[in-house]
Amino acid sequence: MQLLKKGSYSFIIIMVMAFAFLLTFQSESKAASNKDVILVLDTSLSMVGYQGKNIMDDVKRSVYTYIDSLQDGDRVTFVTFDEDLKTYPQVVIDDQNDRDIVKKYISVTEAKGQWTFTLKMLKTVFGIADNLTKANLEENPSNPRNVVIVIMTDGLDDPPPARSKEKFDLKKIADQYSGNDWWIYLVNLAEMKKSKVISEAQENLKKELAKVSGNTTFIDGENPDKAINEDMRKDIEQKEWNQFLKVLPFIILAVLLAGIIILVLLKRQAVLR
Repeated sequence: MQLLKKGSYSFIIIMVMAFAFLLTFQSESKAASNKDVILVLDTSLSMVGYQGKNIMDDVKRSVYTYIDSLQDGDRVTFVTFDEDLKTYPQVVIDDQNDRDIVKKYISVTEAKGQWTFTLKMLKTVFGIADNLTKANLEENPSNPRNVVIVIMTDGLDDPPPARSKEKFDLKKIADQYSGNDWWIYLVNLAEMKKSKVISEAQENLKKELAKVSGNTTFIDGENPDKAINEDMRKDIEQKEWNQFLKVLPFIILAVLLAGIIILVLLKRQAVLR
């Protein structure tokens, strides 16, 4: 009788440990699939038709749809830029109310800036991403969150002349933050082939941002909804799937080990009886 009780207690303890292990592994895997998303929106006048066409409303609607697609546990930081930058408080997505908060930030945004200070924006946004990366590594060293940077703009760097003392060098910025694995998406809302000057500037930007992260993607945003909710989402889903495939063997191994432990314990329990 004592042997039976002893065996029963051992069986229960080991079963609890096995399930706790599986639940912990599942929790960490879920955490790894969550993202820190930094949404960056150009608010210069050209976004509402100054010397071009009004694309602001289309972009906003496209971003609303993207926000609805985010999963619970994701975190969103919204940033606007023209000659200045504004960073809104980070929102943790737990329910629809949280999604609506981010949408509210976007809905009240107006495009009134006369200049597009792109390099200052990059410096600031990469600083935010760097801080998130460090915090994520402390929070979960084995499976840190993915950091996704989405930059939506219809122009290149066009800083205000009055602030010429604020010098930002693209190469230095890229070198400072090089080697990260952030998922950077630059959604180009302008026509892709405007001039030779713009084309060359875009190629230089691609080259330098690739130093920051090899996961840098330029997307033609002439159709904002397609760019954000088809092209970008498909690429993110593929990246997440590739990450899952990397941990899949460990999940299978954990399940097999738990199954073997359970079978051994059941056999032992039968012998004791």
